Amino acid sequence: MRDPSLRVAVVNDYEIVVEGLAAMLERFDDIAIVDRVTVGEELSRETIDVVLYDTFGRDGVFSEELATLVATPRVRHVAVFTLSWTDGLTGLALERGVSGVLSKSLDREALATGLRRIADGAVVVMPPERSPSRHTTADRDWPGRLFKLSERESEVVVLVAEGLRNQEIARALDLSEDTVKTHLKRAYRKLGVANRAQATSLAVRDPAFRLERHEMTEPEDSGRPA
Repeated sequence: MRDPSLRVAVVNDYEIVVEGLAAMLERFDDIAIVDRVTVGEELSRETIDVVLYDTFGRDGVFSEELATLVATPRVRHVAVFTLSWTDGLTGLALERGVSGVLSKSLDREALATGLRRIADGAVVVMPPERSPSRHTTADRDWPGRLFKLSERESEVVVLVAEGLRNQEIARALDLSEDTVKTHLKRAYRKLGVANRAQATSLAVRDPAFRLERHEMTEPEDSGRPA
């Protein structure tokens, strides 16, 4: 096995997302995961070739956290890893200094190839594959997957728990309000809840949804996900 030459950091709010993505990329001999970061924590002091910013449960290209990563001197490149895909969002990401926008429909081999190209200095846009591989989602994990929620349904539930209205969720995830409502209905059924209040209560209290960084720093009765 040769020494890893591509130094990658993985960033997201949820430890389960970070760890799942890191585990997927560590299978490649030439990729070293040099940092696993939940949003709000500092990156390591060493040089990072590519920060892979997973947008799960966030507003992606509009976030202050993403701008901070792009402006960090020891970070050579930042790539956005996202379920949401429009030309407009991709263009905004590139305008903000991101070096790549990568769809979550990519399998691990395609994702690794994209990261290598970004590290070599290319601006890489890899849209959703028309026929994604079966193992695409099997390689990753996300809050609520144990309840059989899809990644998108889980994102919507997380944003409901954060107090966002359907219109705000639609804007954050670049969906229509009707699509948000459909995801919520499906999620409620899988979670065994009847409304937003019950879904929020479950997301706040169940370990499958907890934000690890909040669990360490805030009391569980703080009114935010612990």
